[in-house]
Amino acid sequence: MGPAAEFNPDKQTDLEWTRLGRCYLLADRLMSTTFQDAIVDAFIQKIIDKGCSPTLVHETIYSGTARQSGMRRLLVDIAIFEWDKDILATRAARPACADFFKDLAVRYQEILEKGGEQEGAPYRQLQTTCQYHDHGQDEECCRMMFEYI
Repeated sequence: MGPAAEFNPDKQTDLEWTRLGRCYLLADRLMSTTFQDAIVDAFIQKIIDKGCSPTLVHETIYSGTARQSGMRRLLVDIAIFEWDKDILATRAARPACADFFKDLAVRYQEILEKGGEQEGAPYRQLQTTCQYHDHGQDEECCRMMFEYI
């Protein structure tokens, strides 16, 4: 199966999301925050460039990452800002996804407490993507290290 056959913007189960999710898990196991941050940026760039968002990769990420993971924060925001009610309805809260849906509810409540006003998805503003990164406050962002964005 070639790249053209794997990517279909009309299909929510694009295999590239799965590959990126697995790369993030590998980066986590290798304890490479730079690699993790680059994968987060790849997720964001794909959403912006291709106009599609992942709807299944949260199962993989939540089963293999720590609670404070930047990718978890990103996936919750993607669900809030990109998914419609039909996608949410079809993602039944299976026991494996309980933490995801709990985080989703908490994030949604945070937005409501701010008056329900959020000026679009924070990850669509390139200057704010570090909020999804795993690098520490004292570490340089991978975007500055490699200047790929």
